[in-house]
Amino acid sequence: MKRFNVVVAKEDGGVEVHPMKAWLRRHLEELPAGTNPTTSTSHQLRNLLRRRGWAVKELAAEVRLFPPGQVPAAALSTVFGTADDQPEPKEGLTPRALQHQTIGNIGLYFVCYQLSRRGWNVMPTARNARGVDVLIYSQDARRKLSVQVKALSKRSPVPLGANLERLFGDFFVVCRSVATDSPECFILRPTEVRALAHRGEKDGRVSYWLWPKHYETSRFREAWARIGSGLSK
Repeated sequence: MKRFNVVVAKEDGGVEVHPMKAWLRRHLEELPAGTNPTTSTSHQLRNLLRRRGWAVKELAAEVRLFPPGQVPAAALSTVFGTADDQPEPKEGLTPRALQHQTIGNIGLYFVCYQLSRRGWNVMPTARNARGVDVLIYSQDARRKLSVQVKALSKRSPVPLGANLERLFGDFFVVCRSVATDSPECFILRPTEVRALAHRGEKDGRVSYWLWPKHYETSRFREAWARIGSGLSK
């Protein structure tokens, strides 16, 4: 019988591993209202958490579940296990093989690369800080802009959280298909994101999403000219 464990990041970069049902009994807020961790099966709980954005790693004798955004880079060997419990790796990366933090890093640095190619001086902000992800300034330092980046492993809606007021800065860049050799970017203004955002509500929780049909238009696709060049004029 497989073990189901919750893996939680620690501040020192390590992880804590807890039996899933015991952990969920102490954290009922992670489940839909009315869900009983004791009477629900482990498979039902796994599926509920996956739909809520949790990452799931299936091993031969264990299922590991990771809260959204809580897989620390320093603990990847602990999180993913050793080579003995992994399937034979396939060539290249697949979206499922990448965790949220890794996807975010790929998207962030791809956007930094694109901006640097266009003459901007680029400074990523602290990854655990809320708000803008990249600060850029022109070669003559007369123009300064801030950029938020949302990275996606495939064609999917962009999660915007429960409060659209957290969208600020000068530009909002969706970087999609980061697990491939050809990521694509969509450049919007935060005001445009707010206008296009879809409001959803489930189990009393409000969330906002930017659907692909709204951002993957010719107006936004690879529209780096909206940001312009960082070269001195």
